[in-house]
Amino acid sequence: MYKDPAEADYSDIIHLCYVIDGVEYASPEEFAAALEQVFNVDGYLRYLAVIFLTLNFDQYPDTGNNYYLYHDPGSDKFEWVAWDMGNSWGMFGGDYDYPIFGQEQSIGPLQYRPLFTNVFEVEEYRQTYQAYLDLLIRHYFNEEQIGAQAQAWHDLVRPYLLQGDGDKMYLGDTAQSSLEEFDSAWQQVVDLTAQRAEYVQGVLQSK
Repeated sequence: MYKDPAEADYSDIIHLCYVIDGVEYASPEEFAAALEQVFNVDGYLRYLAVIFLTLNFDQYPDTGNNYYLYHDPGSDKFEWVAWDMGNSWGMFGGDYDYPIFGQEQSIGPLQYRPLFTNVFEVEEYRQTYQAYLDLLIRHYFNEEQIGAQAQAWHDLVRPYLLQGDGDKMYLGDTAQSSLEEFDSAWQQVVDLTAQRAEYVQGVLQSK
């Protein structure tokens, strides 16, 4: 919740950090019980499913970037709030066969990520996370759904690139990309989606 800087004592976020990384728990289940008292774990698992499925590595598990923590006064728990998801579909590295639980060593600069590491040590959380991956693949993250959306956005934007003198990003002597590259980019997104969905579904079925 918002606090006047002159009055804020930050005791809530300090306590959250203590729960995550300041206690030696007897088991992952004991950690989970403590975390659920102060943090919306389910929302965080949904976030992890989206970022790893869409190959977005400019985020907490790899760079420590692009999230907020919001202390909900209604539930008295912290909520994970993602933002700036523009580097999805491998724009920040990674390929279709990137492991579904990430890597022990991040591909970015972040070396220490206790919330990510500790949560995936809880078997119940691992199972819930995998269920969200399966749900996304079945209903949204697949060639049919992403293909239709990507082509629709391409068709919506393209006429505006050609208006007047055109968009200098794509036209002119200093263009950074060509119209041909723009026209093929949406299909590359669809192809990567199909590869990623097939790979992840295969991993889930093998477990």
